[in-house]
Amino acid sequence: MDKFPQSIVFNSYGPTEATVATSIVSIDKTILEKYDPLPVGYPKYTSEILIDKNENPNEKGGEIIISGEHVSIGYFKMEELNKEKFITHNGQRAFRTGDYGYFEDGMLFYNGRKDEQVKLHGFRIELGDINAQLLKTELATEVATVPLRRGGEVKKIISFIIPKNIDTNKVELVATILKHLQANLPAYMLPAEIIVMEKFPYSNNHKIDKTKLIEMYVNGEMS
Repeated sequence: MDKFPQSIVFNSYGPTEATVATSIVSIDKTILEKYDPLPVGYPKYTSEILIDKNENPNEKGGEIIISGEHVSIGYFKMEELNKEKFITHNGQRAFRTGDYGYFEDGMLFYNGRKDEQVKLHGFRIELGDINAQLLKTELATEVATVPLRRGGEVKKIISFIIPKNIDTNKVELVATILKHLQANLPAYMLPAEIIVMEKFPYSNNHKIDKTKLIEMYVNGEMS
């Protein structure tokens, strides 16, 4: 907004299963000064957004549920997942997003993913917070942080990065990044390892394949 003062900036939210744009807000200086994080908007008039607080006990907000005619009829040939994710609310289709959020001043705020929150040594950790700090170093173009589980319990957290400069000394790079994390995150949130990679595996929908990353790590296939 500083660089393009004549532009109009919108922040919007919504998953593919609810036709993407489910809430929207125009971002102006007043909102920038008042809110951190920024809101993702007011629900559009054809949609109802609910917060299931039972899905995020003892934390702010809860799971975001989207209801309305724009909600998908379900995943193709995935009946078990459909039963888990798609429900009916007031006679309308509704979708459990797996996202956490809360309302403030009538606007929806995003507050992380169910599958991005883990518990390690009794501490609740938001993996997205680790990724945000990794990117703030401006030394990586892409990052991913994953939990390693044994017997269903998280044993340690691993972060993967793709460096901006592929010729950077890996040992020095990791040391610099770790120093930044130590200064900006509590000790219990620090990843057990930071691994430098040349490229990430991607799923069919062009997202980082975290399952494959874990598999590569366990099998010693890291570059």
